[in-house]
Amino acid sequence: MSEGTAVSKATSTDVVAGHSEAEMDELATAIRSKTKQSDIVLPLARLVQPMSKAAEDQSAKAGEFINSLTGDNYGTDFNFIVAGHFYGVAYSNRDEDFFGAIPGDADTVIPSSWPHPDAGKRFGESDAFEDRFKELVNSGELEGWGDGPDFSVTYNFVGYRPGDHSIPLRLSLMRTSAPAAKKLLSMLGFDRYPWSHQYGISSRKIEENGNRYWVAEIVRGETIDPDNTQSVVDLALSLHRASDADFVLHGDDAPADKATGGGKAPKVPEADGAIDLG
Repeated sequence: MSEGTAVSKATSTDVVAGHSEAEMDELATAIRSKTKQSDIVLPLARLVQPMSKAAEDQSAKAGEFINSLTGDNYGTDFNFIVAGHFYGVAYSNRDEDFFGAIPGDADTVIPSSWPHPDAGKRFGESDAFEDRFKELVNSGELEGWGDGPDFSVTYNFVGYRPGDHSIPLRLSLMRTSAPAAKKLLSMLGFDRYPWSHQYGISSRKIEENGNRYWVAEIVRGETIDPDNTQSVVDLALSLHRASDADFVLHGDDAPADKATGGGKAPKVPEADGAIDLG
């Protein structure tokens, strides 16, 4: 039995004198029901960059993954089991010191609270949306990538680390890590279930034009064992129900770093149909 499973089982059967397990479960459910869903953060496995706060205060090194909620350091690689995925859009405006990220796609309306002239339109109607921006560059209407689009597509994967089912974890990939995200989506599509295999998530350093930054890389690993299956399937069902109920998954996407040391985004060649921006 895995360590994560053992901890979960011990917690569920730990009865306080004078109270049954059913009473304690009912009380815990009642307490949780008072929490607004908008206040719940889905932890993000953040890839630390050289100028990030975590690197500056030495709680993590560049190229390591840390849990945005708990602060746990997973090192430069960890294994991950996918229970579900969704697309999103991220927007960063350094002049306004603003960062926003929401689940959505081209049909999603740009929040009116975002400091952008296209706020209120659908993302797909904005020339600053990544997919539209790419079309304009390819058609010659825009000359070169420049600093890239304002609105970046994000690829979000939710699941668990093998043996650790205490808190779901989200892996959010975009820009220079978009090729890794598309690779993972492709591999998931060839499996009978998204959770059929675990995946190795690692980081790779890029040095270009005097800039250093890290990108994510993904390889398929072993098939998962029964100790992990139950928790992952339960999470997959919860994610599916949340999606049907139009439930918004919140998370800490805001970049705590400037991957290029404050300079312009490195011009990385386009790969596998993904727009690569630093």
